[in-house]
Amino acid sequence: MPFAKSWIDHKIKDLDWLSYVDDQLVFARRECALEEYEPASELSGELNTWCERWFSAADWAAMKNSIKQARLRSRRKSGKVSGVKRVDLTLMAHKMVSTLAIQSGMTISEYLEMALETEYNKSKTTP
Repeated sequence: MPFAKSWIDHKIKDLDWLSYVDDQLVFARRECALEEYEPASELSGELNTWCERWFSAADWAAMKNSIKQARLRSRRKSGKVSGVKRVDLTLMAHKMVSTLAIQSGMTISEYLEMALETEYNKSKTTP
């Protein structure tokens, strides 16, 4: 969530944010969005709902991409990423794991690593 909050904090300072709306409504909408942002920014589920309400599809996509890139840079810097593999998931498997990852404030990969770590470590010690 720190990456998301940082990106949103930067975005809402942009005077052009919400400018795609009728000019007369921009100020009122901005005030309402900022008012709702304060309590929402403390909880990842609430923050996600806030983003869906106030960001355009382009803003939403830009934020997701920016967060993914920031997380990847952070993981590379810490030595946690040694490469990337692609996997195919059924639609239901993707829905379940992406929902759990979002609720945990993680990427799907981070969530899977966290959820599977104990079992994986057990398997390494069992002959």
